[in-house]
Amino acid sequence: MNFSATLICPIGDPERNRISKFQVDNGELGSDGISLVLAQNVCTWEGFEINGVNVTGSVMTGFGPSYQNGLWSAEGYDFGLLANGDRYLAKWSEKGDRTAVRGSWKLLMGTGSIAGITGEAKFEERAPQPGDTSVRATVTGWYILRAGNPQP
Repeated sequence: MNFSATLICPIGDPERNRISKFQVDNGELGSDGISLVLAQNVCTWEGFEINGVNVTGSVMTGFGPSYQNGLWSAEGYDFGLLANGDRYLAKWSEKGDRTAVRGSWKLLMGTGSIAGITGEAKFEERAPQPGDTSVRATVTGWYILRAGNPQP
């Protein structure tokens, strides 16, 4: 099943967005300096259904290097929740600069009516700018349910 949806993640909300940044290089590795960033966001979805059930939220947890020149990369996991209580686990990776973020997302597993789910997607968003309170990613992809999964 093909899908296109919007993932909305907060910026600067201490209840829904946690970031830790650790300076790991002062320029000795040939760049202006590297920080390792660990982040967790409680995000929401618009227009995303799996097997006819709304995906209500995701806890995105990831880490990666951030460079002084504005480039970064990250990878992590998306623990998603559907309106009926089913859950999924996906892995994501992204690369970004001061203008845009692009990445991929891969469904690894699900529970209940989405047990055995597989799928992949690409996403793109405008990079966060000063004053932004959230980022909105356009996510486009597909998923397949294991034969015999119950309908909601």
